Formats: sequence, C-alpha cells, structure tokens
Amino acid sequence: MTSVLLFDDSLYILKLLTVSIKKYDTDIQVFTSQTFEEAEAVLQSEKIDIVFIDLQVPGKNGADLIEYLKNNPRLRKIKMVILTETSKDSLLKTSLKEEVDAY
Repeated sequence: MTSVLLFDDSLYILKLLTVSIKKYDTDIQVFTSQTFEEAEAVLQSEKIDIVFIDLQVPGKNGADLIEYLKNNPRLRKIKMVILTETSKDSLLKTSLKEEVDAY
C-alpha cells in the first residue's frame, strides 16, 4: 500500500487533496500535517512513500521539511512534490527545483 503525507497549513487544502487522492485510489493511505512537528512525527512513525509539500507554512516551512528529508538517511529516498501558491518563478521554488521530484 502506498502512503502519502500532505504538508500544508490549510485544513481546506488538506481535505481537498485527501478526497482527491482517495477518489483516485482508495488503497492509498493518506496522512496530513499542518506543522513541521506534525510532519516529523508522521515521518518517524510511518513508512511514507510520497510527501506533498506546501512551501509557505508558518514556522518551520516546506523548505525546512525538504532539508530534513534530504539530510535523514532513512527518509531521503521519499519522493517529494512541491504544491504551493508561490509564483512559478519564485526564488524559493527555483532554488529547490533540484531537491524535489516534481513541483
């Protein structure tokens, strides 16, 4: 079974993505987190295959989560996809382009 972690501070977006993913495939296990600390707890307790990351989260943000995943030997093979409202050419998004699998 594929496991997905959604990292976004918007409860609305988390619910929308969860419904969309489950509509696509009911066998996908979806975990959600609104903070870096929640995401970290899920990543430590579950086997996650893909993380969808919003860059603009208060506190430790999506860039911090990407760094955390890349610097942890157990987690660095997890696929990462940036989902964010920042403009396509934003400096942050461009600088992370090589670190993630899709955006």
